[in-house]
Order: sequence, then structure tokens, then C-alpha cells
Amino acid sequence: MLNELSSNESYYNGKCAMCINYHLDDIRSAYNDGFVCDIHWLKRLALDDSCPRFKKDKNRSYKDIKKAYEKMVYKYGKYRPHKYHIVTAICEILGIDEYQLFQDIGVWYRAEYLENIDEKKDFLQEYDVIGKDIADLLYDDENCYEIAQELFITYVKPFSILVMNKQFEEADYLYMQMYNMLKADYSISVHNEYTRKKIVDND
Repeated sequence: MLNELSSNESYYNGKCAMCINYHLDDIRSAYNDGFVCDIHWLKRLALDDSCPRFKKDKNRSYKDIKKAYEKMVYKYGKYRPHKYHIVTAICEILGIDEYQLFQDIGVWYRAEYLENIDEKKDFLQEYDVIGKDIADLLYDDENCYEIAQELFITYVKPFSILVMNKQFEEADYLYMQMYNMLKADYSISVHNEYTRKKIVDND
């Protein structure tokens, strides 16, 4: 969902808010990450998240977007992105019951450790863009479940245990291993198209 509603209607061209697959009229199925999308059914895309499968809803106007945004603000208050995209994607793909726990651990790790270290500022700025791109590509991957399962067992679960034990440096090392592997695995162009190198070899 947009942090601030743009007064420029052309801002939404090619973005979720103008897409026929994005259900702005269904506030009951929405939650604080946004509305339901027919294409990305495992997640609720942000209103400002561009997508290569965009198809313009010719009947949708800026007034519709503004009205939907106001409903979301009324329902959830001012939106604050969780900024922990990869772990969220892994948990959602696997349908993990403790989804909120693992997300909260990640948020706590970021607030208590990463944001207090000057050397991590460049990484955080990069992650807020690339981390979301990686998550989006993981959702779309034909082998997303197998990949998410491997990532959860190898990285997310042990990372979470380290964070809860306040072993932040060890947790950081493990998470950076996963992040750098995924960053290398997915190649993203300026047009948000990508090619995939194999993590699993059963394609």
C-alpha cells in the first residue's frame, strides 16, 4: 500500500493500483500489505509495486484508488512496511503457522542490531529494494516451495534461533549467506524481467 497517496494520476500507470488483476474493491479480503491479486495469489502486493504481468483496468480511475487507500488507512492506520521481505515470502509459501513469530524475530534483529551499526546502512538501503525484488521472484518461481523449504531449514530457522539467543553476529553471517546466494541466483533487469539459475536441480 502506498505510504502517501500521489496526487498525480499518471503516477499509477503500469502499477498495481491500475491493474485489472488487483481487487481494490475487496476491502474484506485485504490486509495491511494491500489487496488481493489474481496473479500473485500468495501475497498481497503493495499498491506501488510494478509487475511485468500488469494489465490496465480501463474503468479504474484515480478516484477509485484514493477511495480504496482511504479505506485501508481507516482499517489499518498508517501503513508501515515490515521490510523483512525474504523471510516473509518463505513463510507464506510454506504456510508456516508461526509466520508472525519469524517475521517479528526479523524485525527485532533489524531494529536491535542492523540499524545500530553504521557499516550496515548501505546494506539496509540496498536490501529495502533488492530484498523485495528477491521475494517477488521467489513467489513467482516454479519451484518456490522446494526452494523455500531448503531456505527455511538451512537459513531461516537457525538464524531465528541465533537471534533469540542474541548471537547477532553469527545470525548476521548466516543471513548474509542466504541473501548473497539469492542475489546471485536471480538476475534482474531494469524491466523487472529475470532469468533463473538453478537452486534445485529437478527442473
